[in-house]
Amino acid sequence: MSVKENQELMRWMYEKGSNIKGDVTKMHSILEKWMAPDGVYHTSAGDLDFEQYKQAQTAIHSAFPDMSFTVEDMIATGDKVVARWTARGTHKGTYMGIAATGKPFKMSGIGIARFAKGKAVEGWGLQDTFGLMQQLGVVPRR
Repeated sequence: MSVKENQELMRWMYEKGSNIKGDVTKMHSILEKWMAPDGVYHTSAGDLDFEQYKQAQTAIHSAFPDMSFTVEDMIATGDKVVARWTARGTHKGTYMGIAATGKPFKMSGIGIARFAKGKAVEGWGLQDTFGLMQQLGVVPRR
């Protein structure tokens, strides 16, 4: 696939993936179209295979069912695409052991994906989880 096609696929995943309104089945369908079944998502806590990645996304979308993403910037070269994004939503379910607070949040992050044959085969992501915890009232602000 071309660099442009990879960028379009990355944007599609963020935009389509943020319009599920808590519908986990829809989210799984989107992930299956986007990520290769043997894909790997690298996190600071370790590598996730496709099924583990789906479970992690299920937990996130269950806690923040109205979450939406805006792609702020995108850079691509070769088979890799980098997206800087902003997520917004409301904490309506348990997240990392934290009961729903009903508080809104706004969080920034960066996602990187490597594509092969029209699917993400490898991914990396960083987001401002500390800032999210401050907005949820779990970590005090300065």
